Amino acid sequence: MRSNLAGVILRMLSLNLGSVHNFPFIDSPHPKSIRDGIEILRDLGAIEKKQCAGEIDEYTLTAIGRTMAQFLLIPDFPNFN
Repeated sequence: MRSNLAGVILRMLSLNLGSVHNFPFIDSPHPKSIRDGIEILRDLGAIEKKQCAGEIDEYTLTAIGRTMAQFLLIPDFPNFN
C-alpha cells in the first residue's frame, strides 16, 4: 500500500495485463500512488500516453521502457538529501 508502484506498472505494461486503474488488486492502491508511479516512468522516458479517447489515460512502453522491464529493478530517482 505504501510502496513505489513504478516497478509494478512497468511490469504490468510489459506483460500486457491492462490498465493499472482496472487491475483487480486484493487491496487497491491509492490513486495518488498510481499517479506517482506513472509520473516517475514518464519522467524516465519508459512510458508514453496512448492516443485514445477514453476517460482514463492509457500508456504504452517505449524502447527504453522495454529495456528497463527486462531488469528486476525498481525504477526511481536517486535521493541526494
